[in-house]
Amino acid sequence: MWAVETNPRLRRLSLRNDAETVVFALNASRGNKAYDRLASLHRDLRKLRAETAESARVRRIKEINRRLRQYVFYPCVGLEAGYEGRFGVIALSDSGFFPAPANQLAVTEADAALSLARLNAMGDLEKVRLCEVCRERWLAASHSNYRFCSKECRERFEQSKPDYHQRKARNQREYRENLKRKQAAEDAALSKGRKSR
Repeated sequence: MWAVETNPRLRRLSLRNDAETVVFALNASRGNKAYDRLASLHRDLRKLRAETAESARVRRIKEINRRLRQYVFYPCVGLEAGYEGRFGVIALSDSGFFPAPANQLAVTEADAALSLARLNAMGDLEKVRLCEVCRERWLAASHSNYRFCSKECRERFEQSKPDYHQRKARNQREYRENLKRKQAAEDAALSKGRKSR
């Protein structure tokens, strides 16, 4: 095995792909056993990071590795129409296959487990998180302040704050005042331009 140091740009691309793979698999498999296994693996990897006692860390690592052994990969060449001659790595078992739209790659449970392990190894497991509002959909958070899976969840969060209506009214008032000032300045500039002719 060779260790290759990647440049920061390539590392960011890899992290983004891994995080999106995991998020796609978790959201697509919601309600079945594959979801339970992946969510449990994510939870245990997070607990491993928080573990302080060496003996507890060793126990948790052994348990995680035992569960990861179910995923076996091998290289393959694609034969489907449009994919001839393409090379990749697929999981040995066909279980846990998540169909993807025609213009995207399909993701298996094993792909998601491998992505979780890579994210953990790079210290970026927190990039995959559950939406703070709906607690149902997962998101790939490129920044630490990304907390919501959709615009609707973000708005629902804002609306749940006690001062939401006061802030909204104040913002609208300030917006209208700024609009009036801007319009008055434009009118003054136009009338000044007419007088100078």
